[in-house]
This record gives sequence, structure tokens and C-alpha cells, in this order.
Amino acid sequence: TFVIMQVCYNCGKAGHVARDCDHANEQKCYSCGGFGHIQKGCEKVKCYRCGEIGHVAVQCSKASEVNCYNCGKSGHLAKECTIEATA
Repeated sequence: TFVIMQVCYNCGKAGHVARDCDHANEQKCYSCGGFGHIQKGCEKVKCYRCGEIGHVAVQCSKASEVNCYNCGKSGHLAKECTIEATA
């Protein structure tokens, strides 16, 4: 016989279901998976631009390096590219 292990969809822990979860009424952060706060207030949030923890890309002070989809070089966008696009 097989034993089916119940896993909670809320906290991810085995042994109970979401309706019986101790964290059912707490806010869940979609960034770190923790409880008691949401992503906006998360101290463990990771920036997609620089990879550092503690801020999001819109708040990032690091300059982002842009790449041209036309010539493949960095430092400019395709609409600013001086090399003629090949079809």
C-alpha cells in the first residue's frame, strides 16, 4: 500500500492541508515565501537588475548596461544603432 503525504499549499510543509495551516490568516510574501509581510516590505527581495538583496529593479541605483539587438554591442539600443540592419 502507498501512503499519500499531504503537503500544505499555503506553507509547503507536509502533514497538513491549507485549511488547517497555522499560517492561514497571515500575509505571505511572494518574494521570499515568508509570512507576516508582503513583497513590498520584504527585506530579502532581490533586484533583477544587479542581483543584490534589499531592493527591486525600479529602486536600483546601478546603471543598467543596454545591449543593441541590431549589432549585438553594448552601450546603445537598436533604434540608436549606426550600423544598418541586415534582413
